[in-house]
Amino acid sequence: MRILTVLLAMLLGLSAWAEPQFKYDNLRTKTIQKGGAIHLVVLGDGYLKKDESLFEQDANRALNRLWSVSPFKEYRNCFSVHLVYVESLRGTGAGNAAGRNTLFAFGSQESSGNHVSIKLQAEVRKAAANAPKADVIILLTTLTGRAHGQSNLVVLTSNGQDAVAHEMGHAIGDLGDEYDSSQHLNDRRPIPTGHDLAPANLTTSEFIDPTDQKTIAKTAKWGHFLELPGAFPLVSAYQGGYYRTVDVWRPSYRCVMRSSQEGSY
Repeated sequence: MRILTVLLAMLLGLSAWAEPQFKYDNLRTKTIQKGGAIHLVVLGDGYLKKDESLFEQDANRALNRLWSVSPFKEYRNCFSVHLVYVESLRGTGAGNAAGRNTLFAFGSQESSGNHVSIKLQAEVRKAAANAPKADVIILLTTLTGRAHGQSNLVVLTSNGQDAVAHEMGHAIGDLGDEYDSSQHLNDRRPIPTGHDLAPANLTTSEFIDPTDQKTIAKTAKWGHFLELPGAFPLVSAYQGGYYRTVDVWRPSYRCVMRSSQEGSY
């Protein structure tokens, strides 16, 4: 009986030892831009303690890209920016020396469609709360794949940092994708009937008359922008969006929501 008790204690001890202990409270933070009313928090997933300088480098790269795109360029001073240092851990086993087997603090993992999912989103927000305030969160993951954003959280992959303005459009503007892509169309719902698409920058043919400037101003969701001097034809109605080439309309011919390489919305 004593031997069984000892073995059980050892197994429980090994189980506890094997479980990674990540820290989400009392994290080190650094404010790199002050004075703005909107608090933007940047943190990382997959960065080891020795990778702090790499995390800072990646954060600055993403931020510099964001500040190069209108309207973030013009309203940069409206943001306060904070870095939160979150330490991922090194795993054990084969491949460890080559940099594989990283234990991700927020559970970054590759999923279907070149997508990177974040398993522990509640922990992301808990860690971000170490900053003075967290209105918008950017999570940098060291995995490669598609960036994405919603509900004030932007996830940027190691090869997707240039898409930061596009993903911010999703996360804080509730804007929809304006590009057409048969690949992404396979994963999306059909165009609704009887009601319009939810994003403010997309509308279906059922709800817009694109005949001329006056009909666009009257029927488009964004028609009020045409009241601004010089808005037309920068603001108009162009077919293509929501992963389709026809039957969906967008306000601008070129926009960061159509291509992340554009310099404005």
